[in-house]
Amino acid sequence: MEIFRRLGVTRTVRDAGLPPDHPNDIAFRTMTTGIEFARIPIPCRAERYTAKGGPDTWWPTPEPPHRINQIYLEPLLVDHAASMQGVTLLNRTRVVGFTQSADRVVATAEDLDGGDILEIACVYMAGCDGAHSEVRRQIGAILTGDAEVGRTQSTYIRAPSLIGLMRAKPAWSTQSLNPRRSANMFAIDGRETWLIHNYLRPEETDFDAVDRDRCIRLIPGGGPDFDYEVLAKEDWIGRRPDIAHAAAASPWRRCPRVWRTARRSA
Repeated sequence: MEIFRRLGVTRTVRDAGLPPDHPNDIAFRTMTTGIEFARIPIPCRAERYTAKGGPDTWWPTPEPPHRINQIYLEPLLVDHAASMQGVTLLNRTRVVGFTQSADRVVATAEDLDGGDILEIACVYMAGCDGAHSEVRRQIGAILTGDAEVGRTQSTYIRAPSLIGLMRAKPAWSTQSLNPRRSANMFAIDGRETWLIHNYLRPEETDFDAVDRDRCIRLIPGGGPDFDYEVLAKEDWIGRRPDIAHAAAASPWRRCPRVWRTARRSA
């Protein structure tokens, strides 16, 4: 939020996401509709600037945190970037390679729809394209650390009846802790859409072998008559990099001019 303040989009971002009065709390329950045995209170959006009590109101900053899902945040940032002078957004474009000299980088990019090849010359290039990044591979950055700390079966659902089945008031994050299934459910729109992170057990190494429908019914506690719609699903493996080793082997060091500039700015 401090970065968004510098960009001038704080109000736009804070006005999106959960409804103004929806609790940002973290709840711990036997299941989503089950018994609640603990809760971490976090101010709702309407009270973020004024709340004084509780464990998440001490922020010594003009802009405290804000809960907003990526599906709401990214369009706002895209619109803001598109309105900035000197910014060009290229969608459906993939960087396939680059060359680096002492004073610049030239990236080669492919238009995924038309097949046209573009060359983009720049002073800096940042590879922000994830763990399987082509840029990351070409600069020689590798993962050191734990290759796997857990597997998560994630499902984005629409379930309008779920909020009415809960015994306790809603929360942003609801942790389900029981011997049958451990999971975390996040409120997306605060009304009917939810994201379920189903944490697989160590012996459950095959995502497809875990019955997704059964888990979606078991985690909320809605039972066999629980009505829901799958909007999207994405299963992923959590990894933990060795931060100290990554800093020592940083590819920034390969370009002394860039490294010195970054160090002065830090």
